Amino acid sequence: MTTTRRWSAEAEGSLPHGGRLVQRQLAVAEAEELAARRIPRLTLSAAEVADLRALATGAYSPLGGFMDAEQHQGCVEDMRLPDGTLWPIPVCLGLPDGAGLGDGGLVALRGQDGALLGVLEVQEVFE
Repeated sequence: MTTTRRWSAEAEGSLPHGGRLVQRQLAVAEAEELAARRIPRLTLSAAEVADLRALATGAYSPLGGFMDAEQHQGCVEDMRLPDGTLWPIPVCLGLPDGAGLGDGGLVALRGQDGALLGVLEVQEVFE
């Protein structure tokens, strides 16, 4: 005899990876207000757009944004985030040479068609 147990997220209290859901979506008006400022812009590749969408919607929870140097190093060396959470794939935003983005600034993230996709606060730039 074979038995099958069906799982329900509601009944079992399912949690996202890392134990917390991180959503980073702005209201359209807030994003447009930020993007209307004279801030640098960065055009994203299709892969970067997919990563941005996953970060914004919580699919990459517990990441709160593109990885910083410490998260990247832990991921590459040990497949773990600094808090010990398993995370085997780096999620980084590449910058073209001479992008001129420094720590602490804002950058408008745009798609290949120029559409505003998000506004990023740069906390760290590393190689």
